[in-house]
Parts: sequence; C-alpha cells; structure tokens
Amino acid sequence: MSREDFLAAAILIKYGMIPFYCFGSLINLLLVLTIIIPLPFMLFLTGSGVLAAWIIGWFLMVGSAPFALVYIFKTKEEGSVPKSLCILSAICQFILLTDVITIMAMCFKDKKFVKTTLGVLIGSILLIGLIFIGLINYAV
Repeated sequence: MSREDFLAAAILIKYGMIPFYCFGSLINLLLVLTIIIPLPFMLFLTGSGVLAAWIIGWFLMVGSAPFALVYIFKTKEEGSVPKSLCILSAICQFILLTDVITIMAMCFKDKKFVKTTLGVLIGSILLIGLIFIGLINYAV
C-alpha cells in the first residue's frame, strides 16, 4: 500500500472520531457538573464515570493509531518530513485530541485531502459551537 492509502485510512478513522470526542467531552462535563448535587454517592459516580469515559476513549484512540503511525513512518522513509517531526507526530497519536490535529497538519503539509480536512475542520468547529450554544440555552 502507498503512503496516500495509509493517510486515507487514517483520516477516515480519525475524522470519524471527532463527534465521539465532542460528545464524550460533553458527557464528562455533565458528569463533573453533577458534583453540584449534594449527595455523597454523586462524588463517587462522577469520578468513576469520568475515569471510565477517559479510559474507553483512550483505548479507541489507540486502536485507530496503527494506520497513522505507518503513514508517519512511511513519510519519514521518503524524506519529506524530518525525523524529529515524525517522532513528535507518533507521540501525539497516543494523546487525546492531538492525534486528530496531527493528522490534519500532515494533510496540509502533504497537500493531500485538503478539501476534506477543511470541511471536517469547519464542521467540527460548527459542532462544538452548537454544543456550547445548547449548553448555554440549557443553563438559562
């Protein structure tokens, strides 16, 4: 498989995880807001719920990392990206949210799938904005 095939697979998986990140963050925020409820068991439920959501999200992210890692190392082999940037990009594949940002940056650097990346970026900003508007309307 070529480097572009691995990039296509990586962006398909990583961009598909963006709604998961948004709604997972929303669930974590709502769990943290339940601390306001003055019941002792809510402290336990909130802490364990946030921890469980974080662990599940991390395992899903690690499961999507192989395609991105192969793409990053194939890019290094071809010499179009310095070794230090490849190492940093590989480390970012194991940190929540930075994995998607890294793949977006690599798409812009390679000038591949730029329209898709811009569409996903704009759609993500709109999704996050709608979530915040919904939270503000819910709070008022």
